[in-house]
Formats: sequence, C-alpha cells, structure tokens
Amino acid sequence: MLVMSIVQDVVILLMWITLLLGFFNTFAFTAGLIKLIIRKYIWTLGFGVVYLIMSLSYHIWILTSRWNNTGEYVWNEGLQIYYVIHKLITLYYYYLYKRAIYRLSDPKLYSDSQWMRTHMNIH
Repeated sequence: MLVMSIVQDVVILLMWITLLLGFFNTFAFTAGLIKLIIRKYIWTLGFGVVYLIMSLSYHIWILTSRWNNTGEYVWNEGLQIYYVIHKLITLYYYYLYKRAIYRLSDPKLYSDSQWMRTHMNIH
C-alpha cells in the first residue's frame, strides 16, 4: 500500500511538471504574458493544488490508520466521506487537466498572433 501511494503521488507531480513544461513552451510565456497563461488555466492550477493536497492527506490518513490497527479492517465514517469527496475532486481535476492539455495545443499560443497582440494591448 505504501509503494502504491508513493507511486500515485509521484505521478501527480509528474503531471504537474508536464503541464508546467507545456506552459513554458508557449509564445505567450516566453513573451512575458505569464498573467495571461495563469488566468486562462487558473481552475486547472487551483484544482491541481487541491487534488495534490487531498491525495497526500488521504494517503497519510489511510496508511497511519492501517499501521496503528494492523489486525483490523480500518474504514470509518470520516474516512469514507473523505474518500467520496476525494474521488469527486479527482474527476473534476482530471477533466480540467485534460482540457488544459488540449487547450495548450492551440496554435495561437505558439506564435505571434492578433489574439496575442490584443491581450498585450488590453493588459
């Protein structure tokens, strides 16, 4: 169980690295329009932080519960409620993550375009 939790948390961190590398490779980021990228992907970044914190806390909770009660099956009401909330956050996080990766493939983010110029002049 410990190894599986560690692998899952490492994969979440690798997903973050992949997303950030996608941000760093855009023309908007290299042109200094970091606020534009952050504003466009704020929900993905926010839910990413929430999902990472919830996953870490869930893994810590379940592992400490099992280590403290080695001979018993540990699944109390609080853990069950937290599990359901965690899975609902998970669904929405993966939806936002996949949408962000899809939106990063937009060609207007990788070249100087009229869309980019209008955002540079407005902000």
